[in-house]
Order: sequence, then structure tokens, then C-alpha cells
Amino acid sequence: MLLEHAIAGFWKRSLAFIIDLILVGIIGFCIVLLLGDFYYQHPVLLSLLGYLLTLPYFMIGDSYILQGQTLGKKLLNINVATVNQKFLSLKQAFIRSSILLLIFCFNTLHFYIENEILRLSIQTFLAVLAATFGYLYIFNRHTRQTLHDLLVKSYVFDQKSPATEVEKIWKYHYLFLVIFIGLNITGIVVPYQESRVDPVAIKVNQLFAHSKDILQIKTGKYSSKGTPIHTLQFIVPNPDLVNSSEFEQYVHSTLQTQMPELFTGQQRVEMQFFSGAQFGIYYQYFSKWVKPEEI
Repeated sequence: MLLEHAIAGFWKRSLAFIIDLILVGIIGFCIVLLLGDFYYQHPVLLSLLGYLLTLPYFMIGDSYILQGQTLGKKLLNINVATVNQKFLSLKQAFIRSSILLLIFCFNTLHFYIENEILRLSIQTFLAVLAATFGYLYIFNRHTRQTLHDLLVKSYVFDQKSPATEVEKIWKYHYLFLVIFIGLNITGIVVPYQESRVDPVAIKVNQLFAHSKDILQIKTGKYSSKGTPIHTLQFIVPNPDLVNSSEFEQYVHSTLQTQMPELFTGQQRVEMQFFSGAQFGIYYQYFSKWVKPEEI
């Protein structure tokens, strides 16, 4: 089948998306700035609100209303349409945009989910979406369709290119995609399972289980010159805690009192204090690494 225009290339499509990300990201930044501490009091609600407020920009832009062009696509002379050059309905554009934005709008949501199974499920689901999107976006050179395109049978066309024949997606991409997804799921599930049997991880989580200032604790371990080093990442609900010397001292003294074996010299501890905020596409994080000897 002969297409009226060629499929938009990787770089042109990427640049258009970056322009859109910058535009909606600036709006998200301004909203987070205006909300201030209120954001950290209602992070889940505002993450969902950010997603819902970002969705119309891409949904309307990718639909027939704006002829398949967000601002970024318009500047790069590309547009979204079906293989017959028909523009998407609002329903199709909604499905396409909602799937895409799930990947980009909920990077911090799992921080605030207390139930471990639900938190792991959300992380795994988003990882599968991201892996599918990333693999097809990079390696599907025949049709350049990613997950959200395949679901509504849409393409992104280059309006400045000549007519060309439509190609089919390489069938072995699906096999490699399954393998890639499996690796991503393994990268989430295996560390989780290891933390459930690691005595250090178990005890650290028990120590701070009732602390309102700690959302999650992620543990890791590596070796430096034969010395085991335990890494403890404390995810906190407010960025003020990241740079709080008083909070650092509290965590350090609790560990030193309750787990003195970590401070014998035969083992070492490194701590990271981390907090993140997101509204729509805009995401900001605060991080600080601390070694006990620095406190």
C-alpha cells in the first residue's frame, strides 16, 4: 500500500516530543512551585491530577481537532494519523495519549503506596509499559509504531517527505520484546525478593516501620577492597528532610544503637536520603548521600 507521506524518523519524532515535554513541563513546574508544601501533603492526589490535566494537551493535539499535531509535531511538520491518512477520533487519541502518559507521569507514585504488593504491582506495570515503549521506539524501524500506536493503529507521518510504501513490523520484534520485558520484570522482582530474606534489610525496615518521616527503605550491598558496604536509601515525604542534619542524626543514632554490628569496621554503611515530586510531566527530585563518619 502506498502512503501519502513517509513515516516520521526517530530524531524528528523525538525532537517534537521533547518540545512538547518542555512546554507541559514548564506548566507542571509552575504548579508545583505554587503548591509548595501542599503538594507533599497530597502527593497521590496531585500526581493523578497532574496526569489528568496533561492528558488533554496530547489527546486534542493528536486528534482530528488539531489535525494530529501537538505544538512540537507542528513545528517539525509531522502528524498522527491512520494508514489511510485519517485523523484520530477523540476516543482513539484518548487511548493513545493515556497509555503514553502513564509512563511519564507516575514516576513517584509508588513512593507513597504503603501496601508492598500494590507498590510492586504498580512498579512492574509501569516498567512493562516503559520497556515496551522504549524497545519499539528504538528498534521498530519499519513502522516506527510503539505500544500506543499499535493499540489504535496510528502512525506518525512526515509531512515534508514523499510518498512511500507501507511496511510491516518485523515479526521477531515481538519475541525480543518479550525477552526485554522479562529482563525488566526480573530487575524489579529479584531485588525485592532478596530484600525479604536479607537480615539487614529486614531489621532496618523493622526499626523505622512506624516513622512518619520515612516512606520506604531500599537496601543494597556491594564490596570495596574486601569490605562489605550496605547502602540504605531512605525515601522521605518532604525534601526538607533530605538536608536536615537533625533527621540524619536521628537515623544514624538509631542504626548505631540498634545495629552496632554495621559500625565495627568490618562492615560499612552508606545512606541516601531521597525525595521526589511530580505533577504531570514535570518531575523533580532531591537526593543526598551520607556516610556515617560524616555526621
